Amino acid sequence: MQKQDLLLPRRWLLQGAAGLALSGFVPERVMAAAPGAVMPTLSAYMSGAGTRKLPDAVVEKSKQMILDTLAAMISGSQLAPGKVALTFARANSGDKTATVV
Repeated sequence: MQKQDLLLPRRWLLQGAAGLALSGFVPERVMAAAPGAVMPTLSAYMSGAGTRKLPDAVVEKSKQMILDTLAAMISGSQLAPGKVALTFARANSGDKTATVV
């Protein structure tokens, strides 16, 4: 099996997983909207999301996940792939190509 043969199933799997994950976050009233009303209903829900308070459990879990990510980045910088990435970044320090860690 070649790499391009795996691309479509992997893409399908990732898209399906993302859809499944998002379906747990979309309120029932959005899912129950008539097909023509889904986008306006979803847009209204999303535009109001910035003013709603997150549950305390979500805030706490987010903090834990951010700390875990930072710890993985720091510890990973000492592994072979991390060293390659650091070498690449230092070699291209004059040319800013990305702003993401």
